Amino acid sequence: MKELRSHRETLLNVLSTMRHDPLVEWHRRNASEDVAGGKESEEANSEIEKIDSKLQGVNLLRGPQAHSVEAQVQQLISDATNINHLSQMYIWWMPWC
Repeated sequence: MKELRSHRETLLNVLSTMRHDPLVEWHRRNASEDVAGGKESEEANSEIEKIDSKLQGVNLLRGPQAHSVEAQVQQLISDATNINHLSQMYIWWMPWC
């Protein structure tokens, strides 16, 4: 996470190319966006902004304050091992097994 944060701008530049990729199908296209993806999608911009805030340690679901790298990693581990999240991720997960 430290490396991702330290190279945040580079990572966002790479991800921003997806905005214009005609092979990426955004669910909601702008009315002004052409088929070739020449104009930016509002959905693409929104997703890039979400990624940027997460790279800065901000989880908008938990509040606007930025978390340290250690706190963010601990929260990711907690979310990933939460039994409620696990049951929603895998369709064949069965708690009685």
